[in-house]
Amino acid sequence: MLVEWFRHFFKKSPGYYPKDSNSYYIDEQVLTFTHQVLRDYGNKKPSCEGLIYLAGYVQQNKHYITHAIAPKTKASRYGLFTTHESNAAVVEYLCDNNLVYISQVHSHPGNWVEHSDVDNEETAFRSEGFLSIVVPVFSQRGILPWSQCGVHLFVSGTFRRLASRYVKKRFKVAKLNKEVITFKDFRNERGLV
Repeated sequence: MLVEWFRHFFKKSPGYYPKDSNSYYIDEQVLTFTHQVLRDYGNKKPSCEGLIYLAGYVQQNKHYITHAIAPKTKASRYGLFTTHESNAAVVEYLCDNNLVYISQVHSHPGNWVEHSDVDNEETAFRSEGFLSIVVPVFSQRGILPWSQCGVHLFVSGTFRRLASRYVKKRFKVAKLNKEVITFKDFRNERGLV
């Protein structure tokens, strides 16, 4: 009886599987840039968590991620912080380029890819349908395969980790239109606190 209770209590959750028709296409160059920025943070002495915002456009439940934006942050080994000024610059950039903010990607120091309480409460720009991707080990092993990451969806006021089978079916790396692929790096911008 006790063994059954432990199995039930410690059983890995299958994750959240939304009843939607969403699909996500991230440009391979955007993915490469994202990985490079996260590794830059991880290669600092001491290693730090990193953050990237991903944006693009949406057509009939298809999310095309064509832009990677590195905000100015204050980062440490176990967390990071963006200022209002830094986030305002990101919002201005999104508006100026008619972009939809689709996801954030941030790294954790170890293999744990769930959302912490701080991740849940302090994530900027939370809105229904927003994604938060957690990459393990400061992205030293890369971002792919998706199965090593925690992909979380903001739904009904909270982040829920998506089921691996949902992510495997709905998330694709693609070569998108080169004319629309852009990287914006605010990390060294003057005037941002």
